[in-house]
Amino acid sequence: MCGLSPIMELVNFVNFDFSAYLACVERLWEEHAVFEKRREVPYADYEDFARQALPLAERLVETAPTAYWDVLYHLDPTTKMLYNGKPIFLSRKALAVLNTLRRPYFLQNRMRNVFEIGFADYERGPQQDRLRALEDAWPGLIDRAFSIRFLP
Repeated sequence: MCGLSPIMELVNFVNFDFSAYLACVERLWEEHAVFEKRREVPYADYEDFARQALPLAERLVETAPTAYWDVLYHLDPTTKMLYNGKPIFLSRKALAVLNTLRRPYFLQNRMRNVFEIGFADYERGPQQDRLRALEDAWPGLIDRAFSIRFLP
């Protein structure tokens, strides 16, 4: 990590521009042979996909380390999926890898939503009002994610 405070890491992550990274990931989805409609996917197609897809995560090391660690954490189980005997298995495994590579973008959108709901129009308001706005948007979130309780 860069030695920044957790708050600054979170703000940097929410403001990071993932467009170039996401374009490379989406190009794989649109153009790679492993996702073509057919009855059986050859292993050579999956190997080629893995050679192109896995280095994309490494691009995040320097620019977005928090996104890199999240992708790495979720990439491990997807790359270790065991063959289930179905001819389309390799295509599904490649899709799982691709969705893992997409995680930073979707996580960033979720965090932006949380920031917007939690802090927009409530900059000067009490924390209780901000958390109630979050609870109104996502019922049950406070109970699952925060160890606080407000007295009536």
